[in-house]
Parts: sequence; structure tokens; C-alpha cells
Amino acid sequence: MKINEIISESAVFEDDADTQHDSNIATLISILTFLQKRGDNAEAAVKMRTQSLLQLVQNAGATAFDYNALVAAHEKSDAIKTIIKNFNKDSVVINTTNEEADDMESEQSPVQNPEDVVDSMAKKAAKKRE
Repeated sequence: MKINEIISESAVFEDDADTQHDSNIATLISILTFLQKRGDNAEAAVKMRTQSLLQLVQNAGATAFDYNALVAAHEKSDAIKTIIKNFNKDSVVINTTNEEADDMESEQSPVQNPEDVVDSMAKKAAKKRE
């Protein structure tokens, strides 16, 4: 076997690896989009275990997909960066339209006791009469 045959064969293997990696990213994007739409329809935030997401991707055909592949895909793809809000080895949080509403609710002041609100309104009204 000549050296140029070895080089051309290794180039074919590298091309196959790139194609497989792109296929894995496409599979991941499809699953993340599905989960995002499901969260939008259910009007709930989507948070799941990282291992569960990896299992979904593996079941969809990307058998060699692991946490390191998820990190690499997140760094490589802008689409994945927009869908995944946050992730670590334990959990994945997916952006949904409902999270914006949740963030707005958490910024509002805490709910006061209704009796306290009525008491303060009555005191203000009494002061105005004086």
C-alpha cells in the first residue's frame, strides 16, 4: 500500500466523522425544537435531566452521543445556543415563551396579606378626612 492511498483513506474517514457529527447535531436540534414546542403548548418551562436528553438523542439514531458531544454541539451551533437556556451535567433548561412570563412574575413585588392592604387603605382614607 502506498502512502497516498493511506492518506486518501484517512481523509474519507474524517469526512465520515464530520458527516456523522453534523447528523448528530441535526438530530439534537430536532429533539430540542420538539421539546421547546411541547413546553410552549403546555405553557410550562422545560427542565429535564441531561441523561434523559442524551438518551432521547441516542434513541433517535445518534448512538455515540454523550455529554462531551452535547458540549461540542452547543459550542458549534448557534441554533442550539438559542434553544438551550442553560445546561450542566445534571440538568438542561430549554428556552420557552412561557419563561418570559415566569421571569416577569418573579420581578413583581410579593403578594401581601389582603387584610394588611385593606387596613392600610382604611388608614389613608381616615387621614384624608381629618
